[in-house]
Amino acid sequence: MFISDLPPWFIHASAFVWGSLWGSFFNVAIYRWPRDMSVVTPPSHCTHCQTEIPAHRNIPVLGWFILRGKTACCGNKLSPRYMLVELVSGLLCVALAQVYVLGQSPTASLSEAAISTLLFFFFVGGLLIATFVDLEWMEIPDEISIGGTALGLATISLRHPSPEAADLALGAGGAFLLVQILLVWSWERITGRRGMGEGDSKFLMFIGAFLGWKGAIFALVGGAMQGTVFALLSAVFGRGGESASEGGGEGESEGESEGESESGGESEGESESESEGESESAGESEGEGESEGESEGESEGESESESDGASGGGSESDDPDHWVPPAPLALRDGSRAALLDGGKRLEVEDDKGRLLWEYVSAEPNPTGLRRAIPFGPFLALGALEFLFFGDRLIEAYLGLFL
Repeated sequence: MFISDLPPWFIHASAFVWGSLWGSFFNVAIYRWPRDMSVVTPPSHCTHCQTEIPAHRNIPVLGWFILRGKTACCGNKLSPRYMLVELVSGLLCVALAQVYVLGQSPTASLSEAAISTLLFFFFVGGLLIATFVDLEWMEIPDEISIGGTALGLATISLRHPSPEAADLALGAGGAFLLVQILLVWSWERITGRRGMGEGDSKFLMFIGAFLGWKGAIFALVGGAMQGTVFALLSAVFGRGGESASEGGGEGESEGESEGESESGGESEGESESESEGESESAGESEGEGESEGESEGESEGESESESDGASGGGSESDDPDHWVPPAPLALRDGSRAALLDGGKRLEVEDDKGRLLWEYVSAEPNPTGLRRAIPFGPFLALGALEFLFFGDRLIEAYLGLFL
């Protein structure tokens, strides 16, 4: 069967339906993989009331509008993020069909073109999953990086036109070693802080396994440039850390109020873990209050002047030169919170020592919570740009200097 045997509208429509259906699965993976859950069992269910979602209410894209952004079982809000994932997945599949099916010769084999399109669809699906997981969790699942790399290298002969195996092997291995040696190990050795995470190096390996060494370099350089522009624009128009604080707060409150279905809503598990963290913090605060009460009692017994100082707030305790930082707080998920700089800065790091949040109280313009910017989404964006427009972008870039 040839490509010309099917009308373009049918190919586009089939691609969108296929892509949006898989987008529903991508939502499940985004929810479950960071929590070490199976994507097979249990079936999709409301995470608030645990009601299983019937198939007729799990329609990609349209289901969110039909339900008016709320779960049918318990009325909790459905985040538009899940509808967005399904929509973007469908549109990306249409774009791939345009390039790898309709962009080929009309007399080309439809089955060969469909296989190439399918393989690259799983590639862009991995980019999509990694983007949303990294935005929320500051990590990239190994199921995408390692599993996707194996898929890319194992299916070289199935792509048409078939790429050079050496090109893809160099792209995967070279990209991983480049980032791991220079921007992870060496950068940490020199500065004491990693320039990129190990998840980014493995993610770039996945990109190189599909796009080769040119695509990996383009994703790294292009992603870095676009990430820098985003950071500068956020600092200028978003007032830096304060806007990040507002965005993070909205995201947390939305996640807490939206314990709904995995295919159409935020995780209740996240809000539960936040509640546990808050209860632990509250417990520590009570413990600190008791210890303060005991210390005040002792000071009253020792001297009247010390008692007055304690009741008045104690200027010595407010002096950063005499301030003793409390022990870092380790949470159940492995993250660590510590007060620094005389209590003016709060840092929250994950279990691998990567900065997640930073609260800085400074005068005269105190900043709010500043969330570290994940690099994975920018790598994914650079990979997509190279996949669809690589040759034209490289020519335009070289044209600036030649």
